Amino acid sequence: ISCLQNFLALIPLALLLGDVTEDLAVRFGDTVGGLLNATFGNVVEMILSIAALRQGLYTVVSSSLLGSILSNLLLVLGEPWLGVSWHDVLLLLSVCASVQQ
Repeated sequence: ISCLQNFLALIPLALLLGDVTEDLAVRFGDTVGGLLNATFGNVVEMILSIAALRQGLYTVVSSSLLGSILSNLLLVLGEPWLGVSWHDVLLLLSVCASVQQ
């Protein structure tokens, strides 16, 4: 039950941070908005990590950081493949195969 409560408590914080960074991006421009999104995108994880470190929950912190790294890797590596057709994938594989020979 406490895990669910903690999860539900983080949702408004994440929404608030998203709204604030969007408002600042509108006010100061896309470059500053992108920088703020990159900077504050993981603030919720940092708050959770600091609270867990204070309580000595080192495995929670390491698991959270590992999960964040893996999910970011999967998202960044998987996202470009959404716009690629099967024909493009086969073409890329054939080019790679011809280069290896």
